[in-house]
Amino acid sequence: MFSKDLVWWKSEVVFLILFSVIAVYTLQVVKETPAPEYDSLRYIDYSLSLYKHNIFGLAKADFSHLPEPGSANVPLYPLFIYGIINLDSDLYDSLNCFLINNKNNNSCSVALQTIVFFQNLLICLALLMIWLASRVLFQNSVVAWFSVIFMLLSGLPHYYSNRILTEILVIFFYSGLFLSLVLSLKHGQLRWWMLMSLFIALLTLTRPEYLYLFCVTILFIIGYTFLYKRKDCVKIILSVAVIYILCISPWLSRNYFQFNKVFITEGYSSEILVQRVAYNEMSLKEWGISFIYWFPDFGDSLAIRLFNKSSYERLGFGSGSFYEYGNTVLREKIRNEVTKDEMTGYLLKNEILAYPAKHLMVTTVLLWRAMFIGKYWGIFGAFCFIVCLVQTLRNKKFNFLLVSLPAWFMAILYASISVSITRYNLGLLFIYSMSMAWCTDRIFLYFNQKRSLIND
Repeated sequence: MFSKDLVWWKSEVVFLILFSVIAVYTLQVVKETPAPEYDSLRYIDYSLSLYKHNIFGLAKADFSHLPEPGSANVPLYPLFIYGIINLDSDLYDSLNCFLINNKNNNSCSVALQTIVFFQNLLICLALLMIWLASRVLFQNSVVAWFSVIFMLLSGLPHYYSNRILTEILVIFFYSGLFLSLVLSLKHGQLRWWMLMSLFIALLTLTRPEYLYLFCVTILFIIGYTFLYKRKDCVKIILSVAVIYILCISPWLSRNYFQFNKVFITEGYSSEILVQRVAYNEMSLKEWGISFIYWFPDFGDSLAIRLFNKSSYERLGFGSGSFYEYGNTVLREKIRNEVTKDEMTGYLLKNEILAYPAKHLMVTTVLLWRAMFIGKYWGIFGAFCFIVCLVQTLRNKKFNFLLVSLPAWFMAILYASISVSITRYNLGLLFIYSMSMAWCTDRIFLYFNQKRSLIND
């Protein structure tokens, strides 16, 4: 599959696989697996409903009756957990305990080792793919190895491998997306474009908003093939579309037979969008302060020391925040005017398109809040990304920019339609890791040249 690129790399790949397995499972020893809560319980509910009744729906911890088929979430991660439960049936009792007891789960045993084992395996595979992507993109073994090391140093892979959240599949599928995109740009072969489409489809079945990434990808391919005057533009677009549709069609068919219409998810977008729209009510002063308040780690405490409470209190997630306002007052206000099915259209027309400049301003600061994944690691990563991007563009090398586009598109999309938190933007994990690796290699090269001059 990668024979052309791996002719000189076979020994490195074998060593990388050994290194990844040893590093990932050794680091796991010092990581604690927390009890599932919040969104994790929702995915557990779906998984146990599948296991108990073979129905994708929320039983709300009561599996004595058949749950109603659900349509608010996509199925891939619950199916992943369902598959693991079939391999380790003891998991059912443990997961069910957390679901029943919810937050009062001190009596439940956190016996999730099987889930963590398989999720760590996905991390190992993601490390292999980021190594391959970096190796092909930069043609540099040092950059490839440091990309793996910086990805591990972020702590994010292990953070999510220890939790029952969709983000673990997002990390894995993103790594495949980046690798296939790098290979598409380098070799231009149809199979890599098709593989990229497959990974976008899998991401869509993990989180539905990746449908928009697929739409933008089609536009990207049109522009890319036109720019490079490729005659197989139509062939590539049709192949990419067919792969994507074939992958998601079982889910679309299920929804059609269950609900008599075709859709990815239904009924949840308005709940997310109303939370986002609430932030559009921030004042210009709050907008300015939010750049400080939402800076990683010390930003909120610095804002507290510099400004009075009324200037920043709505920027958090607690009582009196924009988030709470969106979930309560604003939601109820809009529901008094339109039905739940009409909420999304109402919000788009009356709260977003009616005030595009304000929405864009707030989107900018929400992007700022979510782009620093891994806190200080993300700050360093964002800085290195800018340095790497500027230097590669100066050298008239555009592939790094093109490879970074999916992650940045999704980051901007999340800032536009959601409350935009860092765990939504794990595509930046790969971009930042590559950037830090590239900068590290440049620093080593600089000092080696200095030492050579001194020795001469």
